Amino acid sequence: KDMVRMMMNKIFQSIETELNSLIALGDKIDSFNSLYMLVKMSHHVWTAENVDPASYLSTTLGN
Repeated sequence: KDMVRMMMNKIFQSIETELNSLIALGDKIDSFNSLYMLVKMSHHVWTAENVDPASYLSTTLGN
């Protein structure tokens, strides 16, 4: 379990900069884009939680 957490931590650290850039671009174009992205991610987490309660996003963001 700790090994998986370390691996996911490395993956998400490497894409954090890209994700922040995407969010900044969305904000620059239209401030509602960030809100839309948050809603879509929340919906994805809730949907994934119903399908696979042990998924990484469900465990990390759903709790």
